[in-house]
Amino acid sequence: MRLNRQTKQYGEALFNASKKIDAVENVYSSLAVVVQLLKKDGAFRAFFHTRRIESDEKSAILERVMGGQSHPLVSSLFGILSDKREYRSISGIHRWFSLRRQQELEILPVTAFTAESLAEDEIDAIRSSLESSMSKRVELSMEAEEALLGGMKLRMGNLFLDGSIRGRLDRLKTGLQ
Repeated sequence: MRLNRQTKQYGEALFNASKKIDAVENVYSSLAVVVQLLKKDGAFRAFFHTRRIESDEKSAILERVMGGQSHPLVSSLFGILSDKREYRSISGIHRWFSLRRQQELEILPVTAFTAESLAEDEIDAIRSSLESSMSKRVELSMEAEEALLGGMKLRMGNLFLDGSIRGRLDRLKTGLQ
């Protein structure tokens, strides 16, 4: 999905404002919570769309209900977009904000696929190893994929590294044909 100019402008303004007050991480996590609520909770979407509550009231309600999980910048954005009935823009703004955050903080998002779930100390060891070899801060997400049999696959942007047993068997099979 391509982001339109208005979505990028909202995302950029939100990023710059959060950077100015040193709240990039707080705004990022708050925005993620709001995006998830809009995607999964019909009552929350109905609250967003209602015309019976003014946008500044919605912002205040959001802050009260979410407590520490809602940053005032995100609450204000919520009110603005609610007033314009543009709830679908929030996920695009979140995506743009996320990209800017990754650029600014030199964060490398990595997804690791393993045959089974790993313990937290094993995940930390993988993260540390990746950070030292890539010279960037790594945001590691883990996914279990039983078909791998063992080993690990890594996805870093458009780069895929396959060190799984399934991958080795597939390469061996291709080489024998």
